Amino acid sequence: MPGYLVRGNTIGDENMKWNWTLECVSIAIVTALILCTQPVAGILRVVTTVSGDTYVDSYTCNAQVSGIVPRYLDVDPGDDVIYYYDISWDDIRNDGAQEAIHNFTMIISYNRTVGDKFAWKEVITDGGDFGSDMSSITVYGILLPAQIWVHWYANITSLTPSCSDSDGSYGVTDFY
Repeated sequence: MPGYLVRGNTIGDENMKWNWTLECVSIAIVTALILCTQPVAGILRVVTTVSGDTYVDSYTCNAQVSGIVPRYLDVDPGDDVIYYYDISWDDIRNDGAQEAIHNFTMIISYNRTVGDKFAWKEVITDGGDFGSDMSSITVYGILLPAQIWVHWYANITSLTPSCSDSDGSYGVTDFY
């Protein structure tokens, strides 16, 4: 009888359609509960942002790197971690000055892989120029325990005035 919940398995009747729908919904709910209680791998974790700045005027050059890397970070196996390097350059000499070269480098060494990862940017200015940019390096699928070394460098070289300066910073993060 349509409209009543009656047990039965006759192919094509309303009761079988109702039972099949109920079973599918139950399986979906159980699956969602199992998945939601498991750790999710592959979450992107931002580890740190460090800044590098270069500056040149008519008398001097200056480069500076600043920021802090966390010593320890609790992540799940398979998570991705990202390191950022905010860079900026400023050339306040008169327009048409001889070139000044601003270099920014970030290097990551991960003890679970062979080879380093690099992010590098060079900016050439000739007076009256400034700007900023961001570099990043992502380490995919962290294996635990792990250790990552990060080095940041900023360098400025100019012919007029004849000067150069560089600065660097590094940090080590243990993942557990």
